[in-house]
Amino acid sequence: MNRRVTVALAAFALGALWMAGTPVMAQAAFPTKPVTIIVAWPAGGLPDVVARALATALQPRLGQPVVIENKPGANSRIAAEACARAQGDGHTLCVLSASTLSINPWLYDKLRYSPEKSFVPITNLVAPDVLLAVNPSVPAKTWPQLLDYAKRNPGKLAYASFGVGSDVHLEMDWIRNRAGIDLLHVPFLGFPQIMQSVGGGDVQIAFVSLGNPGVVDYVKTGKLSPIALQAGKRSALAPDVPTLAEAGVPRVDVFTWFGLFASAGTPKPVQDKLNTEVNAIMNSPEFIERMTPLAVTRLNGTSAEFARFLQRDRANWGQVVKTAGARLTD
Repeated sequence: MNRRVTVALAAFALGALWMAGTPVMAQAAFPTKPVTIIVAWPAGGLPDVVARALATALQPRLGQPVVIENKPGANSRIAAEACARAQGDGHTLCVLSASTLSINPWLYDKLRYSPEKSFVPITNLVAPDVLLAVNPSVPAKTWPQLLDYAKRNPGKLAYASFGVGSDVHLEMDWIRNRAGIDLLHVPFLGFPQIMQSVGGGDVQIAFVSLGNPGVVDYVKTGKLSPIALQAGKRSALAPDVPTLAEAGVPRVDVFTWFGLFASAGTPKPVQDKLNTEVNAIMNSPEFIERMTPLAVTRLNGTSAEFARFLQRDRANWGQVVKTAGARLTD
């Protein structure tokens, strides 16, 4: 009798240990196959460069290949939809932005993903220093000079963006409204086309990431006249260029950012593991050195901090979209 009780208690104890150990075992087993990072922009652009640097460093830490899959287009909706459809096990991650989570919900009547429910935030990544610049044909070196010229020449200046409803379009529209000037909006497919057009003088004004290829060279050689920088402080790559606040440019508390997400349903232990590994990479001297010439501010932190940031950012961008009166049906 005593022996049967002892055996039963031992079996119960082993079962309890096995059940208690299951989450730990599941966490330790991740990943069991290659990890894919979906990037909502073309290869070669700033978010792609950041994602590839992250993937290279993440691969040995996870013990599995980490591959990049570029899915550009439709204000980042194509990538967001692909990530939303993926299995929530941590093997599909995505680099999304303010456009995806904070702008599109206000811009489109319908989305095929839910900004609040389709993803889990892993960590924010970077915010690029964005340069407000003009073609040298415009006789302006400062914001007051540009403002004065625009008021004296209504409708004669055009600004470039990555499309209707993009962050650049909405920010420039906010500035245009607050400054009381008349500017023509010209959308482009990508950064190379913008640089070619603004550099050639077909379009006179642009917001471009300072770390994008060729931008600093354009400034140094006089092909672009820098007006102000959207950043918290001046950049070492262009120390003489004032921030928007220093230059007196009207602005709202919004900016471009790129963050890392996983598909909804990803287990919390997997989320925590990814957050820990990505933060370790982003805080490493090697990664910081890699980011320096890209002129970005690192925004990484806890998943909870990122979630709170997303709530504030969505509300702030909502004000900008409403001011612009922008609505898209597709």
